[in-house]
Amino acid sequence: MKGRTPAPTTQKKVTGTLRASRENKREPQLAVASYQSAPASMTAEGQAVWKIFCPLAASMGVLTEADLQTLERLCEVAAEVRRLTKVISEEGHTYSTAAGLIKAHPAVAMAADADRRLLSYLTHFGMTPAARSKVQAIGEPPSKDPEDEFFN
Repeated sequence: MKGRTPAPTTQKKVTGTLRASRENKREPQLAVASYQSAPASMTAEGQAVWKIFCPLAASMGVLTEADLQTLERLCEVAAEVRRLTKVISEEGHTYSTAAGLIKAHPAVAMAADADRRLLSYLTHFGMTPAARSKVQAIGEPPSKDPEDEFFN
C-alpha cells in the first residue's frame, strides 16, 4: 500500500476529520485484551520483555486480541536489542583485522537495524512520547470524579 498510513476511525472522530463518505462502516471493533502470559514459542529473553510490555500495553488500553502477535514481535526485537547491546559492550564497537585494519563490529549494524525496528513497534503501540499523543485508547476513559481533586 502506497502513501501514508491511514489514521484510525476513532482518531478521525476525535479530531473532527472524519468524512461520512469515506468512513469504513465495516471496520472491526475489538475489545481490550487483558494481560496474558507470554507465548511458549518466544525466547526466554523475549518472555522477560513480555512481562514488561504486555501489562503496559493493556493498562494503556491499546492491546486487543488481534495485537498479541505484534506485541510478541515487539518483545522479541527488544530482546534482540538487549542481546546486541551486551555483545557490543563486551567486545567493543570495532575490531582489528589480521592486516591491521580497524573495522566496525558487525553487531553495531545489527543493533542499529534492530533499534529502528524496535522504534517502529513502540510507535505502533503508542509507547514513545510523540506516538502517545496520536494513539487512541480502546473503550471509554475511566470516569473522573471532580471532587477527587479537592478531597483526595
